[in-house]
Parts: sequence; structure tokens; C-alpha cells
Amino acid sequence: MRVAGGVNRGQRLRYPRSGLRPTRNIVKQAIFNMLRSRLNGARVADLFCGAGALGIEALSAGAASAVFVEQNRRTVSLLKENLVPFAPRARVITGDVVRVLPRLAGEQFDIILADPPYQHGQDTKTLRLIAQHALLMPGGVIILEHCRRDQPVIPAEFALTRTHRYGDTIISTIRNAECRTRNSAVCTSQSAVRSGGIT
Repeated sequence: MRVAGGVNRGQRLRYPRSGLRPTRNIVKQAIFNMLRSRLNGARVADLFCGAGALGIEALSAGAASAVFVEQNRRTVSLLKENLVPFAPRARVITGDVVRVLPRLAGEQFDIILADPPYQHGQDTKTLRLIAQHALLMPGGVIILEHCRRDQPVIPAEFALTRTHRYGDTIISTIRNAECRTRNSAVCTSQSAVRSGGIT
């Protein structure tokens, strides 16, 4: 797999031979088509990141920084190799996302990418912790990749604004509940302000 766009387009990414479910190219392309206007200067969190393909794509497209959270230590070693070109802007945390998120309290992100294991209830737990620790910027967005058989529970603080289906995979776009009204001032993300646009 390679980086699809941005300044590091074409960079080959190292992956473990087994044990990962990489985001398919068609799904990755759809995600970044949705995020294109938000990426410049954004602060990103890539949860259950594996070898880091989504967060790296964001950095290549102009994100200011990214935090990568992955539990498997062998995968983390490959992730760190993939992040060499982005070293000053990338931070890797090795650990279970459910345990790591409380440690991130006090930080906020414009974009949170989450691709938890299918059918283990991790999607609901992850959303609950993001809400509990106020990790999403007021105008930020969560991109949750999950199985169509999963029915993640959306916390009251958030609103599901869009879903897209790609075979067995669902991409859910989640924002702060206030953002149901698109002209709400709280929906002006800091990354959009920095890049001179509001989406």
C-alpha cells in the first residue's frame, strides 16, 4: 500500500503480513474526499491505527499533527518506520485505545479517525470516551469505520450526520450535537479558520 495523495504521494507503507484489516483504497479515497477541506492545519487522532495509513494520508495532505494509537507492538514498529518522513509532526502511543483515551484528556482534535475491530463493541466504547473526555474540537469531526452489523451507540454530545456503505463496511461521520445546524458558530472548526474556509 502507498500514500495516495499530498506531498508524500507514492510513499510505500510497510504492513504486517497478517493480523490487520487495512482500510480498502475505495474507502480511504471516500474518507479523504469528505475531509479534503478540513485537513490543512488540522490536529488529527488516528485510533486503532494499525500501520498508520489514514493518519499518514492526513499528514501528507497538510494536517499539522497526528497522534497514532495502536496496541500491537510489532505493528507499532512498522508504524514508526512509516512515520519517519513525518517525525516532527507525529506522536505514537502504544496501548489499548480504551485505556489511552483518558490519558489524552486536555487535548482536542479537529479530526478523529477510528477503525476499531469489527463486532467487539469497541466503536461504542470509543465514542463514549471521546465524549467523556471532550477530545473533539467544537467544529471537529469523527470518522468511524465499522461493520454494517455493528450498531454503534452515539453519545448525546454527538450527532450522526452521514453514513456511506461500501460492501460490509460503513463509514459514519459524527459531529458535535450542536452542529446539526450547519450555520451554528460552534461548527466553525479551528482547522477551517486556519485554512481560510468553513465547511
